[in-house]
Amino acid sequence: IERENAELTREVGDLEEGRSLPIDQPPSDSINELLSLYHERDGDELFRELTAMASSFREKVSNLKRKSMEEIRFDAAEAM
Repeated sequence: IERENAELTREVGDLEEGRSLPIDQPPSDSINELLSLYHERDGDELFRELTAMASSFREKVSNLKRKSMEEIRFDAAEAM
């Protein structure tokens, strides 16, 4: 569970870092970069990719919650 938690934390951190702007870069540069990337790829393809990523992330979080609950139940059973 700790390993999966660390992996998810790292993935979220990577996503957040990808969103952040360098101090010396104006926001318009980032917007222009995103627009150029968008125009290079098909919008439907991007949407499918985003949907798959969201589904995968949801599944990982669900598994992590389930394992955490199982661990809590196991610890409670041992305490009795």
